[in-house]
Amino acid sequence: MSLPHRIAGNLALDLANTISRRGTDREIDHLATAADILAWSRQTGLIDDDFALPSADHEALVKDVLALRRAVSDTGSAIAHGDEPPAAALDTIRKYAAEALRTAALAGSPCRCIS
Repeated sequence: MSLPHRIAGNLALDLANTISRRGTDREIDHLATAADILAWSRQTGLIDDDFALPSADHEALVKDVLALRRAVSDTGSAIAHGDEPPAAALDTIRKYAAEALRTAALAGSPCRCIS
């Protein structure tokens, strides 16, 4: 299966757009498996080409990514219709954002700035 084109200009919206022909009998979920999610994550630059996830973690990855995608989609849809985003969707987004910050690591080289 090919990955969808990233056209939203925003990673969260690109995630929400990983279902083609939504709501039809021809719907395609481009992130249905852990392999799909890892391929999309490589394409977006979220992970390096050499990143590997133990197969024991694949089920949790799919569950988490699909929950986050649903929350982003529900939030974006509400905003697009001039409605308040659902509290449960915002809670889900905040949960994953907090987890990402809690486990983040900084890497790189210090800048040698010349004054």
